[in-house]
Amino acid sequence: MNDVMSSIDKQIHGRLFLIGIKISNDDNLPSVIIVPRNEYCEGVIPDDLPLLDAIKLTHQRSTFLIPSKDEQDRLLRWTLITNTTYGIIEYINNCEATEKWKSFYSELVPVNDYAVMVVIQIDRKSHDGRIPHLRKQIKGKWFGWPRSIVDSAANEVIKVCQSKLSKHEPGIDFDPWEDGRSVLRRAASTFMATPAAVGGQPMSFYWLFDCCNAISALPYEGQSSYGRILVARRDHPKIVVTVALENPVRFNDYRAARKLLEISSDNCWLLCDALEIFGIGYLKNDYDSDSEEVYEIQFVKFFTWHLKHKDQPLMIVENGDPGIPRDKFNRQGFQLLLASVFHDIVPGDTEELLKIIDAASSQKHGTMLVVSSMASEESKRLSKQSTLIRPKILSKEEVSRVTSIDGALMLEPNGTCHSIGVILDGVASDEGNPARGARYNSAIRYVSTYSKTKPCVVVVVSEDGMIDYFP
Repeated sequence: MNDVMSSIDKQIHGRLFLIGIKISNDDNLPSVIIVPRNEYCEGVIPDDLPLLDAIKLTHQRSTFLIPSKDEQDRLLRWTLITNTTYGIIEYINNCEATEKWKSFYSELVPVNDYAVMVVIQIDRKSHDGRIPHLRKQIKGKWFGWPRSIVDSAANEVIKVCQSKLSKHEPGIDFDPWEDGRSVLRRAASTFMATPAAVGGQPMSFYWLFDCCNAISALPYEGQSSYGRILVARRDHPKIVVTVALENPVRFNDYRAARKLLEISSDNCWLLCDALEIFGIGYLKNDYDSDSEEVYEIQFVKFFTWHLKHKDQPLMIVENGDPGIPRDKFNRQGFQLLLASVFHDIVPGDTEELLKIIDAASSQKHGTMLVVSSMASEESKRLSKQSTLIRPKILSKEEVSRVTSIDGALMLEPNGTCHSIGVILDGVASDEGNPARGARYNSAIRYVSTYSKTKPCVVVVVSEDGMIDYFP
């Protein structure tokens, strides 16, 4: 689960556990089980189901007119279990031990002697403070649409878990993260139901995410996609239609939509109801953003687009992979990583290294830096595919020059450089991402191959100045 969340943002932390409520008459089995039973779950759920009686009574029991007594008994028992589940949810939400967590719950799944519920909890500080989300939930006919890509991802992970638990032999080969990117993309597709719903076309979310990806990947007369689309219902009072299309263009007519995108500008938008582009216009300045009724899809560059409300990006999609806005370089997170990898490092040792990274971030073609406690040994090992230098701490100007060539810098944690233009080796890893470039995947290969025996951190600077680091 954390792999899916960290794909959105590395600072999102969560936990997943299962709660089982006994549905058999076997008195030798515990009434409630929690898997895994660890420090996270202590104090969250009472060990004894009778302790939940008071909670059960807070929920009104329904009456059913069913002729068969067996059916009545089964339905009554399941109703009691369901009410107990609601009671557990209420207990978790009100429990002091979990007040710092935002919780998501599955429906009950019968597994042998138990009815099992999947619980995902995300650190509330990062959920409420870091993750861009809508103020209110857009309601559908039967349920509400997610308020953020993270909420949608949590719900999607729960669906995967429910599916695994519902199998004939639940738990066999249980690895729901075998294709985390697909899980995350489905979550993004579901999150697009929010603008689709406000546009009056709630079922368009099935293909809205894929449509945006396809349009963003289409060039027009050799130019990458750039433009803006407002998504709202056609009769929205704050939308001004300056040019109405006699024959609206279906949004899944990619080439026609891409061509029209050229018309848009910083103060002129294509207008869409999530199903069709129906005109050209703009949003009035007195639009009440608290209503959350108008959304913007902004195409930024090739295969990159943002979903925004007002001026706040809710989701950023690059190469088909969704995420949230982030700082170009998470300095604090990087320093914490260095401290966890290089145990003998002391405060102040990394100042020169941070200056080198800052200087490298301005390299317009991107670059890569390897920070290793065995920088000298690694430089010698890779000497046939690098240029060795006399160890020194590089100046800002020197960093700019030596990172203009292909390959990485090999550095000690204190910033001392041992070689430049290093072509990294390593074994292909399942953690690679074909949507990312060769530099990114080279870093993944090197870290996955050597990090356990040669403590290291690899820093990847993208062409847009964004900085990733591994592991």
